[in-house]
Amino acid sequence: MGHKHGGFEGVGECGHDLAHVCPICGLSHGVPRGEWYEGGAEALRPGKLARIAAKKLLIDKLKSKMEARWSDKFDEIAEEIIEAVEAKKKMKIEHRQRKSKIKERFKEILAEGISEEEGEKE
Repeated sequence: MGHKHGGFEGVGECGHDLAHVCPICGLSHGVPRGEWYEGGAEALRPGKLARIAAKKLLIDKLKSKMEARWSDKFDEIAEEIIEAVEAKKKMKIEHRQRKSKIKERFKEILAEGISEEEGEKE
């Protein structure tokens, strides 16, 4: 189409003043991308909105069909996942407890060693 985007400051090559959404390309001119108004220029593109809506609709349809066909199998898998997560959590708790016992025992040994050394020096 030959349309050139303007600079981010001042008048763009499309001829509009400062910050605006170009009627030709739908992009925001005059404002850096991070400072676009809420929704941005992308929100104004109807094709993009249609693709997003179609994608969400397709996902919802797939979810409902999968649930109708395999819901009992999904429930079984969910139970297995929950059991695995609970087992992992229990294992981590036990590991932390063992680790803290080892640290306490190590501190006791060091304290005994220091007190013995002080006793020998006297």
